[in-house]
Amino acid sequence: MLNSTTQTNIDFESIYFNPYFDEIILNSANFDPDVNYYRDNIPSLQSNYYSPEEVQQNFKDSCPENFSALHLNIRSMNKNFEAFKDFYSKLGIRFSIICFSETWTKDDNLSENSNFQLDGYNVIHQSRKNRTGGGLCIFIKDTLNFKIKNEFNINTDSVELLSLEISNNNLKNIIFNVIYRPPDGDIKSFESYLFNFLTSINKAHKNIVLIGDFNINLLDFNKSKIVQSYVDIMFQFGLISLINGPSRVVKNSFSAIDHIMTNLIDKKCETGIIKTDLSDHFPIFVNFDLKEPTPNKKTENDFFYKRSFDETSINKFKMRLKEVNWTILDSLENPCKAFDRFMEIIGNLYEESFPNKKVKTKHKKTSNPWITNGILKSSKRKQKLYEKFLKNRTTENESIYKTYKNLFETIKRKSKKNYYSELLLKYRNDAKRTWNVMKNIIGKSKSYKSNFPQKIIVDDKEVSEIGKIAEEFNIFFTKVGPSLAEKIPKASKSFDSYLKNIDSIMPTKPISTNELKEAFFSLKINKTPGYDDINFNIIKKCFGELLSPLKFLFNRSLEKGIFPDSLKIAKVTPIFKSGDKTDLNNYRPISVLPCFSKILERIMYNRLYKYLLDNDILYRKQFGFQIGQSTDHAILELADQIYDSFDKNLFTLGVFIDLSKAFDTVDHSILIKKLQIYGVLGSNISWIRSYLSNRKQFIQISPTEKTDFQTVKCGVPQGSILGPLLFLIYVNDLQQSSKLLNPIMFADDTNLFYSHENIFQLFSKVNLELSEINQWFNANKLSLNVTKTKYSFFHKPSIKDKIPLQLPKLFINNYEVKRENSIKFLGILLDENLTWKEHIKFTENKIAKNIGILFKAKPYLNKECMLSLYFSYIHSYINYGSIAWASTNKSNLAKILKQQKHAIRIIFNKNRFDHTKELFRSNKILNIYQLNILKNTVFMQQVNIKSAPKVFYSKFLKPSHPYPTNFSNSNYIQPFTKLNLCKFRISYRGPYLWNNLLNYKEKQIQNTEDFKKKVKFTLLSVENETDYF
Repeated sequence: MLNSTTQTNIDFESIYFNPYFDEIILNSANFDPDVNYYRDNIPSLQSNYYSPEEVQQNFKDSCPENFSALHLNIRSMNKNFEAFKDFYSKLGIRFSIICFSETWTKDDNLSENSNFQLDGYNVIHQSRKNRTGGGLCIFIKDTLNFKIKNEFNINTDSVELLSLEISNNNLKNIIFNVIYRPPDGDIKSFESYLFNFLTSINKAHKNIVLIGDFNINLLDFNKSKIVQSYVDIMFQFGLISLINGPSRVVKNSFSAIDHIMTNLIDKKCETGIIKTDLSDHFPIFVNFDLKEPTPNKKTENDFFYKRSFDETSINKFKMRLKEVNWTILDSLENPCKAFDRFMEIIGNLYEESFPNKKVKTKHKKTSNPWITNGILKSSKRKQKLYEKFLKNRTTENESIYKTYKNLFETIKRKSKKNYYSELLLKYRNDAKRTWNVMKNIIGKSKSYKSNFPQKIIVDDKEVSEIGKIAEEFNIFFTKVGPSLAEKIPKASKSFDSYLKNIDSIMPTKPISTNELKEAFFSLKINKTPGYDDINFNIIKKCFGELLSPLKFLFNRSLEKGIFPDSLKIAKVTPIFKSGDKTDLNNYRPISVLPCFSKILERIMYNRLYKYLLDNDILYRKQFGFQIGQSTDHAILELADQIYDSFDKNLFTLGVFIDLSKAFDTVDHSILIKKLQIYGVLGSNISWIRSYLSNRKQFIQISPTEKTDFQTVKCGVPQGSILGPLLFLIYVNDLQQSSKLLNPIMFADDTNLFYSHENIFQLFSKVNLELSEINQWFNANKLSLNVTKTKYSFFHKPSIKDKIPLQLPKLFINNYEVKRENSIKFLGILLDENLTWKEHIKFTENKIAKNIGILFKAKPYLNKECMLSLYFSYIHSYINYGSIAWASTNKSNLAKILKQQKHAIRIIFNKNRFDHTKELFRSNKILNIYQLNILKNTVFMQQVNIKSAPKVFYSKFLKPSHPYPTNFSNSNYIQPFTKLNLCKFRISYRGPYLWNNLLNYKEKQIQNTEDFKKKVKFTLLSVENETDYF
């Protein structure tokens, strides 16, 4: 920073900066000659000093209504945000905006960290990317309309600035900015940026507030040309300083380096500097005599509705259900009318037993829950000692204050630990609540903020009224599919030209009690209620009472081929993904259906899926949405195919298709025709046609307000049981569109592969086949996103020199497909040599970041909870897809093993060089090598008992002998391979581990869970697991 005043015997509160009467500035040629205007306003701007209690006493009435702002150089959010929350709770004031500089965190998604939240505020964070330190953060009331001004935001070695524009219907909009100038930054670069920035604002004629740590000491104005130049620039643009006293006070010096600069000089305001030891800077604030800009209507109300589901109420509901004479439904032939009558009865009894009561919303306290009354008293004592030191900055006063402060911080840490220990003890038998406590500690608690943005842009017009925003969302979500379908070119072939008739017909039969029971109890509890507001947890407890009417209604529905209209209504919530919050394209809908719909759907799902499996109708390389199949299987199939091409000296092209809103664009008439060709006829096809037709959706705005219904005209129902299976049927014949390309699919994730020895022929053939594939997409009205479709050129490392510098081009739909040297496939990074090094590096980075979670949680959690965190935030990254990517040279996995050891040492409080082998073993934790072996052998066991996907069976053969032997009955043939790299493919590595690691008895185990336990026990006992790599 620039020079600080270095006198300990001066009362810093009597020192202030007011250059506006200084002859230097008044005689400057660059200054506005109408300086008398400023003279008249400046005397009212002298900054006063306040204790936290004095701020509350003086501003508690005006601040909540006025536009106000507070800034603090926090010097680490991780270290000091908890203390700030306690400080802020003492103020008892809700500033319009709260700003921090020097956040010292790299996390741009601070809004997703529950440890860095203030109730009633939105948070925007800008981290410093190029080096440590720095970082800016703004908390803005969620009632204010604003947009981030990305064109002004900057993050360089000379200046950091984060800018918002706050909408104001009463005055001009306010450009609000938090700024930080690093003390070692180039002052000329800073001044240049500041001048250009203010020029832009000035041209737009906007109000402006600049607040932050400028590291320019205004007290040095008379002796520093740098300070004079800075004030000169501000004055040229009509900005004056509202904070005129020292904001950084240490034992031997004080300085005025935290500023609030504004052109709102025609508005009266009160400013202040708060004496607190949160950091080595005091918080500064301004309270304008200006009503807060016109607020956006909040989606939350001051109340909500809640039902009580105590045992007495549940028993009352069950008793009332038993009293109902359900034969009244027999005379209603139409399933829709019958179900409406059923829902009328259920609804009335439900409302009678569990009345919806209005409950006042309790706003969260800002202070931390472990702050006891004793700690509050100690805090006041600490504040008095600090103020005593500030008044007389002697070594003795400093020592007394710091000694007490250290003791105070120790007591706070112990109180926090005791608080969480007591909670964990209280909930030791409740896994869900235990997890909630742990997530609260590490900042992963769910936020229950509104899903609605403050405003959206529709047809270049701004929409800010919450009801209209919800309506626009509802219209947009229902139009996505039809809008995309309209843009799809007409195909030269009909969709049914790709289909082959099936001789079988799906059977129909009445629902049995066991079938209904299986469907009923297969559904998960603790799910959000649908439009009928009926909690499935309660319905699940009433199976006996509801068995008779449900069995009758569901049988009537299937028999007549009619799905009840009241079960077709979806409650939709918009969920923000990323990007511009005003753009509807950056949101996805989450649909919730009535619980009775899901039971009936489950029955049809079970029947339809069994029929498809029994007749081997589904494409064998479709690994999505099927029982016993996963992303692991898709990755294994892909890797095995590429390794096979390496072994045969072939090149492989992988084209990774991106479909736009695939589930939303499914054409109902095409889907029905495909089902008929596959043998779904009669009442079954009538039922599915009814299920898809006339579906409605709405968006809930508040407990008492919702949008109108919109009709869903295409797509499979989101949030449904049956929808994903119907989608698999819809894309099932994609394989028929190309004679050469080999699709590997996971739901709508479509990937095409072809291998050839000649590069130019490879590209030529794939180009021709992509044209055929594109015809299939057009015929089936699926929208191909050509800009996001990419390809990779897979080849073994040893033939890199044979690859031309310029590869031939690949096209689809006349667009060039771009090459990616490293491409993500189902969350796994594939490099073009399939060494997995890119994904291993990605995993290492994820683990390194999450090890910080263990550090943060360690002071407050016991070892059992720490192990739970390990499995959730570290093991999960190691485990996912490791059956493929961890099948590699052991040296590639060394760093991950090192990270695992580091995590284990943190959990068990061990020193850096302590051995961890016994810790892994005693706590039944597998290292990366053991985990890969376990997953490979479990897969082989599933192949052995025929529970793996059928596509793999032909890859694994057992030797044949003229007479039976133990070997022939239990071992698999290891295929010949030329390359060491290809020994890691599943068709080689699987048999190798199966034959060499397991004994005959282990190979005979039929239950997969029993087998897994046995192999895990074996692996924890071996000393040389790396020998299998």
